[in-house]
Amino acid sequence: MGEVQPRWLRPEDAARYVGRRVDELPRLVRAGKLPQPSRHFGPRSPRYDRLELDQIMGSRKVENDADAIFREEMERAWR
Repeated sequence: MGEVQPRWLRPEDAARYVGRRVDELPRLVRAGKLPQPSRHFGPRSPRYDRLELDQIMGSRKVENDADAIFREEMERAWR
C-alpha cells in the first residue's frame, strides 16, 4: 500500500508542496493564487487543504511524463 498523505498541511508543508517559500504564502493567498488556510485547529494553527491546493494547481495543465518530453524534444529537433 502507498503512503497516506495528510489532507491538512501546516504552512511549512504547504509551501514545500507547492514549491514556494513559507513567507510567500500570504501574498499568494491575497493574489488568489492559493486558497485561504483553514483555522479549524485554532487561530494560531493555519492549515492548507491539500485537496484545494491540488485543485488550484491542477488548473494549470502540466504534462511531464517521459513520452510527452520525448515528443517535445523530437518536435524541437525537426524545426
